[in-house]
Amino acid sequence: MIPTLRSILAPILLLCAGIASAQLDVFPTFNDYENATGRSYPQAEFKRWSGKEGTKLTFKVAGGEDLEIECEGIWGFIYKSNLFRITTDSKYLEGKGAAQIGTPYVVMYLGEVVFYEYGLNLLDAMKKERDRAIVQGMCGTLSKDLGSPMVMVPCYPAKWSDERLLELLGEHEDLAALKQEFLDYRGER
Repeated sequence: MIPTLRSILAPILLLCAGIASAQLDVFPTFNDYENATGRSYPQAEFKRWSGKEGTKLTFKVAGGEDLEIECEGIWGFIYKSNLFRITTDSKYLEGKGAAQIGTPYVVMYLGEVVFYEYGLNLLDAMKKERDRAIVQGMCGTLSKDLGSPMVMVPCYPAKWSDERLLELLGEHEDLAALKQEFLDYRGER
């Protein structure tokens, strides 16, 4: 059996998370993230989340008090050295049932594109100190960079035929170049 990227990265991320200090940095906007002007909570521990859409996160902070964060009101946060970004309503996310709006997604790959996975399962795994996370919600999202809109990644390849992908790409004028690359890849013009 060939290991998947997820099975390789999850234990590494969790090991790094356990070594890092339990710090929470919350960024109301992308500019706050870029300028490192978020609000810091040096001794925060994740307790629980509620709501797959419009998620509310609860952390225990110094003094034993609870800090509740409404995800829809922030751009993202860093917890135990992991960057989480919050999904926003977008023409690239297909709404309730397929995408969860106002939900944290963790950055799994930052390069020419950014790949995110559902973040609530990672928060649960970090809380329970597990070496793996159970997949829930939509499989993942992509964006060109940390400041650009997130696009849903289909979970079930069998449901996304080449024709459906071409149809989806054709629905969005700003994806014309990607559609042409796909056609070129298939040897079509």
